Amino acid sequence: MITMGTLAKFSIKPQAAAVTAAARPASFWRLSAFASASAVLLWGSFFPLNCGVLAWFALVPLLVLVRAESSPRAIYGAAMAGGMIFALAALKWMRVADPMMVFAWIALAFYVALYFPLAIWMLRRLDRLRLPLALTAPAVWVSLEYLRAHFLGGFAWYFLGYAQHDFLPMIQIADLGGAFAVSVLVAAVNGMLFELLSRLPAIRAWLGISSNSPRRHMALVGASITILLVACSAGYGYWRLGQNDFAQGPRVTLIQTNIPQEVKNEKSDDNDDGTRARKRIMSELEQLSNLIKQERLNSTLTVWPETTYPYDWLEIADDAPDGDLPEGFRQDCDVCRRECAAVASYYHSAVLLGMNTLRYGKLQDKDRFNSARFNSAVLIGKDGRERGRYDKIHCVPFGEYVPARETCPWMMHFSPYDHEYSLTPGTVQTRLLLPGENRDYRFGVLICYEDSDAVLARHLVCDTSDGPRVDFLVNISNDGWFKGTEEHELHMAVCRFRAIETRRAVVRAVNMGISGVFDGSGRCLIAAGPTWRESKKFATVVSADLPLDTRSSFYALAGDWVAVACAVSCVGLLGVTAFRPRN
Repeated sequence: MITMGTLAKFSIKPQAAAVTAAARPASFWRLSAFASASAVLLWGSFFPLNCGVLAWFALVPLLVLVRAESSPRAIYGAAMAGGMIFALAALKWMRVADPMMVFAWIALAFYVALYFPLAIWMLRRLDRLRLPLALTAPAVWVSLEYLRAHFLGGFAWYFLGYAQHDFLPMIQIADLGGAFAVSVLVAAVNGMLFELLSRLPAIRAWLGISSNSPRRHMALVGASITILLVACSAGYGYWRLGQNDFAQGPRVTLIQTNIPQEVKNEKSDDNDDGTRARKRIMSELEQLSNLIKQERLNSTLTVWPETTYPYDWLEIADDAPDGDLPEGFRQDCDVCRRECAAVASYYHSAVLLGMNTLRYGKLQDKDRFNSARFNSAVLIGKDGRERGRYDKIHCVPFGEYVPARETCPWMMHFSPYDHEYSLTPGTVQTRLLLPGENRDYRFGVLICYEDSDAVLARHLVCDTSDGPRVDFLVNISNDGWFKGTEEHELHMAVCRFRAIETRRAVVRAVNMGISGVFDGSGRCLIAAGPTWRESKKFATVVSADLPLDTRSSFYALAGDWVAVACAVSCVGLLGVTAFRPRN
């Protein structure tokens, strides 16, 4: 006979077993598998694979950690493991620059990886508010991209938006909110996809995540906003790409050298090795100059890559007495100017020379004189006269100075040099004036990785205390450190965003490549080879007529308002969670 006790025996125990199974925490290894999947997908979004479509769902596996039932050690440890896998694979090109750079590669990879567990911690906190990840994921991810772009000198690479550089219609919104605006779109789609999947009980059980998803109407709001933003961005992009009424600007010839970094390092030595290095550099430049003559590339401006000229530009402060100068320094200054004038005379055009500047001037708050070295771009007019000089403002850590060297001498272990080599940063974004046949043109220079600093680029297209807005931008760089790795293509992709953000043509002259021209819509008009991959590790010249884009850019005026809005919203919402109990 079946009694009430018998029924209780068969009804209560299965329910208890179900509760126990649901509460079983996910293991560290299971969570690491999800984080690693995101790491691999993110890596594939960038060069060398350059499969940007992967970025639209690359974060979905990582978002499992936001609602995973497990210990904090397992959750954040898995996030860190995924971050290290991505950062080590993405930044492996750093190690080829110099044997000592292996330490810098590992240190930078560890730093970049820290943003993964930080993102998961922030998202888990915000998940207490039961907001859809389609809204919180872009706010958190872009806030951390903004932090990484400015903290400790900044590392503004590998943004989600940069993975979309090939999809021109989708990245035209960069003139509204910068590359961060594109990152918002990509992160929002990732959040939306995760929410859609996690609403399915079978998927949720397989992923081992909690059922604390946002309410249905909030999930619909998040998905609707995401779809609307993507659609509006695509429409805006096609509208902007249809604006092609550009005036013809000056003809520019870009010299792409193929000088190994070891040779460039030796050129400053005062011995036989230095003499041989300078001769080799000049020999390559002479061959390329002869090619310009043979092709009859009658240009208004000829551009050399960063620090390609084998000698220094010498300068003396106006109030420097002769007694404090090295013997014969004034005569060397005259020789330097005559030789640079001869280069411009040979081309029958103005020439922008990438070279180091050695300047003797008064030390601040001191009565004695001393030298300062700059990484410079010197404009020599067609008549042989100096027309202006720009000194690099944003120097590269370890490559051009050692951070906190005096307080932390061990930092020298991350340097490729064993001697003092620090450069002095410039202080003025010089606008250089280029005389043309029908009108004069004004342009600004970004040296090396300064084209990854969107702030420097956008200031050049605004009227500031440094000067009026420019007509086009020039990027000179030395990518010879990285010997044909994917760094060359990554650098080119980052530079493309500066053209769109400022709505100005950008020309690039790069040692070892990739040299080329972008118009104000980010189209690559010409490169050294048929493809970006085939445009590096050889010497050549590139010539093109620049399209002058006169369109305005809201981003140039408003700056990183998108990233700041994300950061402010994150801080505010995290403050609200302090008053919400754990679920």
